[in-house]
Amino acid sequence: FDGIRLMQHHDNFGLFIIACEIAYVLFVVYFTVKECRLFYKQRMHYFDSYWSYAEIAIISACYLSILFYGLRYLATRKVLDIFRQTYGNGYMRMTYAAFLDEIFGYLVAFIVFVGTLKFTKLLRFNKRIGSYTKN
Repeated sequence: FDGIRLMQHHDNFGLFIIACEIAYVLFVVYFTVKECRLFYKQRMHYFDSYWSYAEIAIISACYLSILFYGLRYLATRKVLDIFRQTYGNGYMRMTYAAFLDEIFGYLVAFIVFVGTLKFTKLLRFNKRIGSYTKN
């Protein structure tokens, strides 16, 4: 038995969730344009840095997560349509929607992991991080 929440916009925070989803898509598009411009400037030297591979991985995973989110939404709508048509008495297979939700969760976890690695890049500029200082 796997408990999952497939309907995201049914409570009081529905508008806030939709606003966050739109902001997510806009940020992904912005960072895609930013990385494309950087690649255009640097050409093949763009691939000399590890962090460019991390950026490509994050952007690719973000687009995949948007795709799987949409597929999960469509699968959930299909199940809800069957539920409405049969007044809750019909057989509804939830395995496909649960599978898409699981893949979506893995993609989000990967994005957070690589994002955390990128955050350590920012911390390396702080001289106090990673070194012990006596008071």
